[in-house]
Amino acid sequence: MTKERYRQLFYLILLALLLITYFPLREVTENDFVNYDDYRYVLENKTVRDGMSRNGVIWAFSNLEAGFWHPLTWLSHMLDVELYGLNPAGHHLTSLLLHIGNCFLLFLFLFRTTRSLWRSGLAAALFAVHPLHVESIAWVSQRKDLLSAFFWNLALLAYASYAADPSKRRYILTLLFFFMGLMAKPMVVTLPLILLLFDYWPLGRMKGIPSLKPLFLEKVPFLALSLILTLITFHAEGAIGALPELPVDLRVYNAIVSYATYAVKMIFPAGLSVIYLHPGSFPFWKIAAGSAFILSVSYFAFHQSRGRPYLPVGWLWYLITLLPVIGLIQIGSHAYADRYTYVSLTGLFLMIVWGLPAISSLTKKSRLSLGLLISAALISLGWVTANQVGYWKNSITLFGRAVQSDPQNFLAHDNLGFTLAQRGRFEEAAEHYKTAIHLNPAYPDGLFHLANTLEILGRREEAIFYYRRVLDLNPGLARPHRHLGKLLLQKGLIEGALVHLGAAARIDPSDNQTRELAESLLRRNEGCLLDFPTQLR
Repeated sequence: MTKERYRQLFYLILLALLLITYFPLREVTENDFVNYDDYRYVLENKTVRDGMSRNGVIWAFSNLEAGFWHPLTWLSHMLDVELYGLNPAGHHLTSLLLHIGNCFLLFLFLFRTTRSLWRSGLAAALFAVHPLHVESIAWVSQRKDLLSAFFWNLALLAYASYAADPSKRRYILTLLFFFMGLMAKPMVVTLPLILLLFDYWPLGRMKGIPSLKPLFLEKVPFLALSLILTLITFHAEGAIGALPELPVDLRVYNAIVSYATYAVKMIFPAGLSVIYLHPGSFPFWKIAAGSAFILSVSYFAFHQSRGRPYLPVGWLWYLITLLPVIGLIQIGSHAYADRYTYVSLTGLFLMIVWGLPAISSLTKKSRLSLGLLISAALISLGWVTANQVGYWKNSITLFGRAVQSDPQNFLAHDNLGFTLAQRGRFEEAAEHYKTAIHLNPAYPDGLFHLANTLEILGRREEAIFYYRRVLDLNPGLARPHRHLGKLLLQKGLIEGALVHLGAAARIDPSDNQTRELAESLLRRNEGCLLDFPTQLR
């Protein structure tokens, strides 16, 4: 192949990547914000809504809002508001452009380090069009995934340049891009270990050197940054003190099952949802199957490493990059999430793509068959991706899909009910709240949401019943005390109203309105409540 022909093929692959990425995802710009962190990150965040400003920049670098220190993510949202206001189309457009940029950067890195055009292009195409990545693209609040991956890829490219021609400038540039990735989302803390993997393959820096010590030493600054950001994240999320929330054995089982689950969803991306509930326990067969999967693939990858170095590299990429979110440390009600695969699946893509036979070794008929198979796979993935984008159209379609995927998901029912209530569809909301409570009777948020909706519907006795159930579970919540006190006051039950209004005022001293109401009741009823202890002392 001539040099000119090679260059033409290179640009043709870039064009193909653009089209493969754009067409399945193009309708994302027609989607709305969703009632799932988008309010926290954009719509109800006053600093972000003010756009780019000096105070906003200071705030972005100095706060731990949303459980992360990710100033670049905040700045990107501020910049979007500056450019598009609160028009969701613009915010989604930025996310789509970042994803396209990530596809190009991944292709450029793989091509630069392996010199294989079609394999690099195919790996980037799988990354571009896989349905598991839709959550990171279609969810405005997950801008941090796209932005951190963008700097991750830039760091990989800079490191490839450094490996080819070591210099202080290239090294510092790699470190800078890595730090910027950390400032977008700390999940990229695993990059130093991935750089070591690439030293083995495809960079081949481990061949013919007397000691690996220099390769390890040059990663020390990267590891130091990873450690610092990890500690900041622990502090931001309060995770260190919350570790006993889930037993260690359950965390290990969740990690084992999740590794296998992500791999299955990579091949069969069906039943995708924004919420996968943590089951609280796992059947033995799932743990056994997950363990068998991890051990068998590990054995195969390392057994074949001599002739196929991409197998252990791809497999370790997958295992290592998922470590921060695989469930060993993570706190929360979910078992796993599609967004966590945005960087991690690339490891499996490398194993698959480089495991395919070389084009030059195939007959014309075999090339055609392989081409048709690859085309069918990409078209199928693109079709599922386009459908998945549609589920992110708005909050109702999103949580409606979550309920459809798992009717036993109480959080999905609760979120769908909350969204319906926001739109004034209170009767429908109440039904979903009741389903959520039926599935999890000890869920205080669902009980409160149901009580509040019943109060709005004028079903006062039912609302009182459910507010009392909330307080039976957690008497330290101010809002149910406040609402229950006001309902009892409407019924003329002064003493009961004072008990709950006083409790609300004590729990939330900033609620001056409730405190004033309780004090006013005490004054007005002083004569008939002589034996009633003051609730506000």
